Amino acid sequence: MHDFLRKQERLIGLVSGDVPLLSNLDTAGNIALIPQHHQNMTAKKARELAVELMQRFQMVGAASRRANSLSAQELFCVKLLRASVLGSNIVVIDRPFRMLPGLQDDRFLLHSFAQIEDMIAEVYIFDYKSQQGRYGDHQDAEG
Repeated sequence: MHDFLRKQERLIGLVSGDVPLLSNLDTAGNIALIPQHHQNMTAKKARELAVELMQRFQMVGAASRRANSLSAQELFCVKLLRASVLGSNIVVIDRPFRMLPGLQDDRFLLHSFAQIEDMIAEVYIFDYKSQQGRYGDHQDAEG
């Protein structure tokens, strides 16, 4: 994954258990921070966008919550929104089943991607070969 990221010339939104949300911001603030800094959006407008995007996952009620109060699925969705709002249209997911240990297969991932399909053009998932059975037939030949 690190080689892939180094070779990219565009910004990439990364969703990883190793990249936490900022603890001093609530979930909407973590999402809003990206358009504020990368698109020079005002804080108010960026927060409105974040809350609007959270609605896609029926998570508006979690907008003012901190990361430590979220379920694994909610945290994943917030990280996915933060990565997709970057505007690069490329999202990299690092070992999703490590972040979502209760999942048996990739249906939750696919459903999540569908909620933001207008915001992303490419999704790359990097995972261990041992997790291959959790992914459906839609994976590429290299797994």
